[in-house]
Amino acid sequence: MLAIIVNLTVQNLSPHLPAQAALNGYRIMPLGASITAGVPNGGGYRIKLWNIAQANKWNIHFVGSQSNGPKSLGDKHHEGHPGYRIDQIASLVDDALVTYNPDIILLYIGTNDAVQNYNLINAPERLQSLINRIFYDIPAVHLLVAKIGLSTNEKYNAGIQKINAGIPNIVRYEQAQGHSIKLVDMNRVLTKNDIRSDQIHPTQHGYDKMADEWAKAIQPLLK
Repeated sequence: MLAIIVNLTVQNLSPHLPAQAALNGYRIMPLGASITAGVPNGGGYRIKLWNIAQANKWNIHFVGSQSNGPKSLGDKHHEGHPGYRIDQIASLVDDALVTYNPDIILLYIGTNDAVQNYNLINAPERLQSLINRIFYDIPAVHLLVAKIGLSTNEKYNAGIQKINAGIPNIVRYEQAQGHSIKLVDMNRVLTKNDIRSDQIHPTQHGYDKMADEWAKAIQPLLK
C-alpha cells in the first residue's frame, strides 16, 4: 500500500505541560473512541490492563487529556473520544502526542466509521494518514494497532470487515519503513456474547479479554 504523505508542522511544546508529561516509566496512551473511554461504565479494558500492570510490577502510566473510570482503576487517563471517527481522531492527535509524548500507543479506531457508513472505501487511507501523523510526531513510538471487534448488527459488521481488511497491509508497510508497529487482533478475540445490547460496546468480560490481548502485546516492549 502506498503511504499517504502528510505535511505537518509540530507545534512548540508549552512551558507548562501537564504533570503527566514528566512522569517516569513508560507512558501508554489508549487512543480511540468510546471503546477506549470504556462506555458505558467507564474504564473498559483499562481496568484489567492496569491490574495486570500492577501485578507484574510494570512501571507504566496511562496518559491523555481524558480521565474516567472506577476507583479500582489507579490511573484513569486516556485519549478516548466517544463518537469519533478515524478522521476526527486524526484532527486532534498532533496536540495530544506533543503534549503527552507517549512511549506506547494503543490505537483502537474505526467502529464509528462503520456505524456511520462513512466513506468506507477510503477508510484504510484515512487510517494510514492517521498512522503517518503519529510516526511523524513521534518516530520512535511503539504503536499497537487493533483490528476492531465485531458488532451484533450485520450492517455494522460489514463495515467493520472492510476496515479490518486493510489494516494488515498498513502494518506491514509501516514495519518495512522501520517503524515499531504491531497488529493486535481484537476481532478474533471478541465474540457476539461479548457485545452489549447496544450492538457495539463490549461487556466487561469482553473488555477484560481485550486487556489480556493488549497486555501480551505490551509486555515485550517493556525493556
